[in-house]
Amino acid sequence: MTQETLGGAIIHYVNGEQEELIFLRDDSPEGQHANVERLQRALQSNVLVFKTSANRLLAIPIQSILKIEVNPAPPKVPENVIENVRIVTST
Repeated sequence: MTQETLGGAIIHYVNGEQEELIFLRDDSPEGQHANVERLQRALQSNVLVFKTSANRLLAIPIQSILKIEVNPAPPKVPENVIENVRIVTST
C-alpha cells in the first residue's frame, strides 16, 4: 500500500542560486527501499534528473550543486548517513 508524504528539496548551486522543489514521496516499506536505492544511484551519477509535473525533464550536473536540503528527511536513509545531527552554526 502506498503511503505518500509531501516532501521538498532545496538545491543550492555553486553560483549562489537556489531552486526549491516539492514532490510526493512513497513512505511505504517498499517505497522506502526504492527511495534509498534511487538516492544512492543519483548521488553516484554525474547528473541529477527530475521529471516535473509539467512532463518536463530537469537535468542538473552534479558539479553545479553545492548542497541539497531534503525536508522532511525520509524515514529510511542510506547506511552512510549520520543521524540525529544538530546544526549549531551555519554561514
